[in-house]
Order: sequence, then C-alpha cells, then structure tokens
Amino acid sequence: MNSKYIRAKIDSMAKTSGINGCAVIEVSAGMVWHAAGEIDNLTIVAEAASDYWRLYLRLKSNFDQFGELHRCVLDHANNQISLLPCGEDMVFLTLSDETHAVDWSSWYTRIQQLNNLLLSEY
Repeated sequence: MNSKYIRAKIDSMAKTSGINGCAVIEVSAGMVWHAAGEIDNLTIVAEAASDYWRLYLRLKSNFDQFGELHRCVLDHANNQISLLPCGEDMVFLTLSDETHAVDWSSWYTRIQQLNNLLLSEY
C-alpha cells in the first residue's frame, strides 16, 4: 500500500453522488493530507473545519458520559460538514448538500475501509 493509492481512493470517493468534497486532515497540525472535490478553497475549508474536532478534543471530558464521539455533523445552510476519525490523529471531512441523497451507511463503510488503510500504512 502506498500514499498514491490512498490519494486515488480519496479522489474516487469525492466523485460519489451527493458528495461535494472530502479530505483527510491531520488533527494535531490542522494540515490537510489530501483533499478532493468540487468546492472552491476546499483545503482552506478542511483546515478550518478541523478546528471543530480539536474543540471536541479539548472539551471531551465534559461529554464522557456519552461515550467517544463517532462523528461530528455540522448542518450549514448550503452544505453539511461531517467529520469522522480516520487513521491515527486524522479525521475525514465530508462536504455534502441536500440536493442529492447520500447512502450514509455505505459512505461510512468506505471511510472505515480508508481508516484501515491509513492505520496499516502509517
């Protein structure tokens, strides 16, 4: 497995109906490892969105009674941002809109597969 293959997998995921963009972000640095999709300034959006996850990490002891966070979904007027853990110290960002139905169950399975690749690679 190599990073070129993983990038191609992310590029393929970004072409899914209803998905406007996706990215893998290193949480501690806020650095986008790879981004793909139709959104202008996707890398900048992904870097900024990773702050949502870092906020959770800073405050997670307040939510211990609810268990570990599986995903963070932020519903904006024109897009939805979803963040899920993916790899060591990484999150997977998904940008979607309401004009196309997304098979979320299948989508999360694909992210889990990417998670397994990232964990085995890095």
